[in-house]
Amino acid sequence: MKKFLITRGVRALCAAMIFVMILFIAAPAAGYAKDSQVKFTVKQEFTGDSASAESKFFYKLKPLATGHPMPPGSDPDGFLFTISGTDSVQLGPLNYIEEDIYRYEVFQVIEKEKPGYKHDKRVYTIEVYADSSFGAEIIVLNQNGIKVNEIEFVNSHEVLPKDPNPNPDPPVNKIVYGNTGKTGGYKTGDEFNLGLYFVLFVFGGMLFSGAIAYLLICRKRKGNAK
Repeated sequence: MKKFLITRGVRALCAAMIFVMILFIAAPAAGYAKDSQVKFTVKQEFTGDSASAESKFFYKLKPLATGHPMPPGSDPDGFLFTISGTDSVQLGPLNYIEEDIYRYEVFQVIEKEKPGYKHDKRVYTIEVYADSSFGAEIIVLNQNGIKVNEIEFVNSHEVLPKDPNPNPDPPVNKIVYGNTGKTGGYKTGDEFNLGLYFVLFVFGGMLFSGAIAYLLICRKRKGNAK
C-alpha cells in the first residue's frame, strides 16, 4: 500500500512538471509583447485657391532608430507619402512584437519655397510603447515636446497681386524757373543757365573796358613825358 502511494505521488509530480513545461513553452517568452497593430493618421488642412494652386504636399515618416516597424515601400531613411488638399492619410498597420519603445518623426518635405505658399514646418514625434501585457500605446508630441491629440499640418496658398505696369517708362524731370512753381518744359541733359552767362558777360565786359582805359592812360602819360 505504501509503495503504491509513493508510485502514485511520483506520477502526479511528473504530470505536474510536464504540465508546467507545456505552459512555459506555449506562453510567449519574456520581453515580447502581444502582436499589436498600430496605425498613424496624418491630417492636412489646405486653404487657398486650389483650382490654380498645387495642393499636393510631401511628408515623411522617419524612424529614430534602426529596426523599427515601417510601412511597405519604406527605404532606410523613412517612408515618403503625399496628401492633397484638405484630407488625411492612415499609415500602417505596423506590427509590434518585441517589447520596446519605438520613436518616429513626421514632417513635411519642402524641396523649394514657392511664391505665395506657406508651408507648415512643424515636426511631430510619435512614441509607441509596446508592452507584453497591454499591447501598444501611442503618444504624439509636438515640436515643443507637448503631448497633442493628432498630427495635423496647415498649408495655404495666396494669389499674389500682379503689377499692372511691370515696365513703366522712367519719369521725366521738368525744369522749374524761379520760385513760381511753374514748369517750363522738359529737362534735358544740357541745361542753359541764362543768369550765369549774363553775369559772366558783364564781368568780362568790365574787365575788357578797364584794360582799354588803362592802356589809353599809359599812352597819354608817355606822350606828355616827351
